[in-house]
Amino acid sequence: MSATRTRKWRRTNPYAPGAGTPPPELVGRDELIEDAEIALDRVRDGLAAKSLLMVGLRGVGKTVLLNRILLDATDRGFECVLIKAPEDRSLPGTLAGPLNSAQLVGHAGTAKSYAERMFSFPEVGPLPPEAAARAVEAPAQRLGVPYSSEAVDEILRITECYPYFLQEWGSACWRVARGPNITGSDVGAATPLAVRELDTTFFRVRFERTTPFERQYLRAMAGLGPGPHRSGAIAEALGRAVQRVAPTRARLVKKGMIHSPAHGDTAFTVPLFDQYLKRVMG
Repeated sequence: MSATRTRKWRRTNPYAPGAGTPPPELVGRDELIEDAEIALDRVRDGLAAKSLLMVGLRGVGKTVLLNRILLDATDRGFECVLIKAPEDRSLPGTLAGPLNSAQLVGHAGTAKSYAERMFSFPEVGPLPPEAAARAVEAPAQRLGVPYSSEAVDEILRITECYPYFLQEWGSACWRVARGPNITGSDVGAATPLAVRELDTTFFRVRFERTTPFERQYLRAMAGLGPGPHRSGAIAEALGRAVQRVAPTRARLVKKGMIHSPAHGDTAFTVPLFDQYLKRVMG
């Protein structure tokens, strides 16, 4: 490929890795988008409807979905307001303001009971394999560049169908591929680029928000593998009692580094983070 064509090829990269950046192909979320449309239409017609409270780990596309629903609602004549709560403050606290925050806290139990009846809580997670494959292939196909099935399978295996990572690997594949299609060899060449990009941005930002002992906790987890792991196993790896490390675990959950998929279990909130910790901590 000539230097001129290489520059043009890179300028046409159709992928969009980034926090809250709309992907070129929003897939696998049609049912949730339709649920939001139905709820809005019912409200406009004076009928009862549960509001949606999307639940999911970072990087699965919640912000993208909210923006899409907002745009759709605006196009259909609804007045919309976008409010983002600071990381150290809850959304109810942000909405209520300083004067009413104490009242909200005082009525927390009642609020939870009402919330369970007023909201549905759809979980936003990794994409189903078929949708993940479409998210990778469709942007390139629109520019006349197909993927081999081997390449798609490898990207889905590495990324675990995690939406943010699908965009990162697609972008890296586009950078290294020389056409006329994207092959398994291209994925192999692109993987170090994608990993380096994640290391210097996505993973690094998360890592720098942790304290020294929180990093030790995470590294002990990483030493046990991707997870999930029992809390006792992590404490044992640290040489500490479970009760002593429980506050550290709680802080890491609050910071969005880890989560509890089941009682007593602990897992990283994003794939590949265990491998990053081994690279930066030895």
